[in-house]
Amino acid sequence: MSEAEAQGLTLSDYLKSHLALNDEECCQVLADYLGIAILDHLHPAQLAQPQGLAPDRLIPHAHSLRTRDGMTLVSITMPGLRKLKALCDRSPGIRNRIAAINVRTLRESLSQVYTLRLAREATTYLHKRDAALSALHVMTPAQAYLCIAGLAVLLLLGWSIPSVLLVGLNALLAFTFLSVALLRLDAAASISRTSGPAETDPEAAYLPSDQCPTYTILVPLYREAEMVSGLIDTLRALDYPGHKLDIKFLLEADDRETYLALQKHRHRLDFESHRIAGSGPRTKPKALNVGLQMARGTYVVVYDAEDRPDPDQLKKAVTAFNAAGSKLACLQARLDIRNSRDSWLAKQFTIEYAALFHGLLPDLSHHGLPLPLGGTSNHFRRDILVAVGGWDPHNVTEDADLGMRLFRLGYDCRTLASSTLEDAPTTLMPWLKQRARWFKGWMQTWLVHMRRPLATKRNMGFAGFLFFQIMIGGMLLAAFIHPFFIFALGYALYELGSVSTKNIAELSLFFLNTINLFVGYGAAMLLAYRTLPRAHPDLNRQAIFGLPVYWVLMSAGAYLALWDLVTRPHHWHKTPHQSSGVKTEDQTDPALVHREQK
Repeated sequence: MSEAEAQGLTLSDYLKSHLALNDEECCQVLADYLGIAILDHLHPAQLAQPQGLAPDRLIPHAHSLRTRDGMTLVSITMPGLRKLKALCDRSPGIRNRIAAINVRTLRESLSQVYTLRLAREATTYLHKRDAALSALHVMTPAQAYLCIAGLAVLLLLGWSIPSVLLVGLNALLAFTFLSVALLRLDAAASISRTSGPAETDPEAAYLPSDQCPTYTILVPLYREAEMVSGLIDTLRALDYPGHKLDIKFLLEADDRETYLALQKHRHRLDFESHRIAGSGPRTKPKALNVGLQMARGTYVVVYDAEDRPDPDQLKKAVTAFNAAGSKLACLQARLDIRNSRDSWLAKQFTIEYAALFHGLLPDLSHHGLPLPLGGTSNHFRRDILVAVGGWDPHNVTEDADLGMRLFRLGYDCRTLASSTLEDAPTTLMPWLKQRARWFKGWMQTWLVHMRRPLATKRNMGFAGFLFFQIMIGGMLLAAFIHPFFIFALGYALYELGSVSTKNIAELSLFFLNTINLFVGYGAAMLLAYRTLPRAHPDLNRQAIFGLPVYWVLMSAGAYLALWDLVTRPHHWHKTPHQSSGVKTEDQTDPALVHREQK
């Protein structure tokens, strides 16, 4: 105790940082120090209902509690332990009314006491804060009326002056496709001009452990018991002081298999597992909002079950945040695919991620444009995340929506030169369901931020607003129109010989669409060609020629998403994950080798 006080540390931090004790061992030290018994198990029903504090104020900082039978439970984090020790020595009978408890057990039990309140707050907080920014309702009445009126106008134009409608739609599509292609070309050019697009690339080695703030890691899990062992290995490998990590596994209340799998690994890592009430939508962002209410960290990061981040990623993020201004809200790490050889779909997914995370997102970050975040490995300042309302529990691509919302509210998001390995879906149906969820979420995001378009334009500025229309609206439009575009172009090519050279309109549309198609494919392939060697030098770049087929499959996902948006807007298509197992030396993942060599 004296040494801890001399170094300005709590007893808990001293025991964990200097003696490498885990939560159970710290609890034993506390019991021995005070001469009291240990309470190993605590049912939430045993706790007296705390008064006066909301869960987000109580749970992260709880250090002692009273039970319904009058016992006082104290943890290693409790202040004034020396005074309590002196009191116990003066009045030994007090020890019969005090018990030591593991601080993890204390917080987990409190979260169960408040489980319904935590879930309700996670579900309603953003909507109560600003209903216009919530995807609780798919469309506002005004949006529905405008949609109906727009369809009516299109039908009227198609019946009365079809040629004008055809030219107008072609012009709109041409502008959209060309704009998306220009974004990709600019990202590809930035790689050509330099070693790569500008990224936040701090030197993590210069961050001393005693300067590391508390970092909360949120890991939402659902029916992923087989992933737990590898996930624990990954979190143990992080190069970050263990006593500064606040690791929270977020489980659905009925997911007993994953909960039991976590209990088997209690001895390997200090973490908390919180079971979330089933009220409201069963979505990842709802689970994250529950975790955010209990977070103790200055910074918060989200990891999925299959994620394998670089060990120094947290230190790199802290260094980057320290060097940036107070407006930097989020750092998005790169996502790389580790099972690219498992199937043709996995290979195309790998190419897509390489272009996005090694090319497009760093370039958008460099230009100060809104960043559609990835669903994992995004690092936040916790205070800013709370201030903007957390994640939208009703949006099934909460990441893209949060990136737009942060930009609208005046905060910055940047990319971080650190990688996280993920697994891609390898078969059609899981891939298609995942893609449908993404498209549905982008539709939700576009509708939410277009409820008050003038306010959105004012918040984002002209460049940001235009980019939002291109990146979110344009990508959706391209996915819906792409199959018809190819069919119409093929038909026009078939009929080209019979088209009169005097019909300038038809010829102009044909050449415009042809150029658009090749520019669109060419820009996407060029960006993939530039980024693939950086992300996956082992992957044959000829695979990029499968991109046209891949885009047709994405269109199928877009139409499935539209049906889903109408019939079950908040349903979450869960992407199944499989443990990759332990690789032998001759099966080493080439992407991992590349990471270790950088």
